[in-house]
Amino acid sequence: MQAKLPELFKLDVIRKKLGEVISPTSVVLLQELERYNKLIKRMGISLNNLQKVVSALKFLSLSVCEP
Repeated sequence: MQAKLPELFKLDVIRKKLGEVISPTSVVLLQELERYNKLIKRMGISLNNLQKVVSALKFLSLSVCEP
C-alpha cells in the first residue's frame, strides 16, 4: 500500500516557478501543498505502523496455535 502513496510535492521547485512576487492565491496554494505533503507523510507512517501490527498479530496467532 505504501507504494501506492503519491509522491510529495517539491515545494522549493514550485516556489521557484512562481517567481519573486507571489500572489495571495499562490500563497494559499503553497500552504495547501504543505498540508498535503504532511498528510501523505502521516499516511506513510500510519501504514508502516499498521504493517508492523499485522505482522505482530500473525506471529502471535501462529505461536498461540502451535502446541
